[in-house]
Amino acid sequence: MSNTNSFQALQLQLANRIRTGKGELDNIESRRVTIYKELFFNNIESFCSTAFPVTQSLLGTETWGRLVRRFFVEHQCETPHFIEISQEFLSYLIEKQSDYPDFPYLAELAHYEWIELDLSVKPNVYKTNTENDGVNKLDGFILSPECYPLLYNYPVHVISLDNYDTIEPQLTGLVVYRNVEFNVKFILVDQLTVILLQLIQQNAGITKQSLINELIGLNESFTEAQMDDFLANALPRFLQLKLVKPA
Repeated sequence: MSNTNSFQALQLQLANRIRTGKGELDNIESRRVTIYKELFFNNIESFCSTAFPVTQSLLGTETWGRLVRRFFVEHQCETPHFIEISQEFLSYLIEKQSDYPDFPYLAELAHYEWIELDLSVKPNVYKTNTENDGVNKLDGFILSPECYPLLYNYPVHVISLDNYDTIEPQLTGLVVYRNVEFNVKFILVDQLTVILLQLIQQNAGITKQSLINELIGLNESFTEAQMDDFLANALPRFLQLKLVKPA
């Protein structure tokens, strides 16, 4: 075996020992391996705790620690960046939701917390016009990348250690965004508004008439006049907040 292959094999053995505590290593003190193991785990736990403070508080120290330890052992992260590690932890938690029947909203709560974190660190790349000519005169619409229209089965925005055991299923529409002062905010909205903003998000430059057609296609009981009135009320609000901009 070449020196390169031998070194890579040793790296894999060390990584496996740090993650799982299993395997033998020649010429490396167990004390040193333990130090590395706790150092790596504590870093991962710190990333996750920072990203999901409410989730951590609900689970409690012991259950949270076991969850993060399982993630540390079982999941192979693709990145060393803390925001992306927290995203991978979110994916892992979504897979494990059934393990926490006392917290049926846990995955949605964690997703909401991650969205807030993502917005807080997202680069400021969005440019918008400060003026517009009114909804009817705009050729199309684009959604700010600093805005997330979200629909949850639980009111995740109000869950806390004080009320977690009283939370009931409730369809909840939220627009989570970062304002011009770089503060992360949310707006409680109805389901149709979430769908409207998601259509703009998925179809950059979509026109008002196309929005009307798409919304009617989702529910044929809507009339064109009803959807025209809905857009006339909904869009100016988000244009003013600079969450939607002219195409």
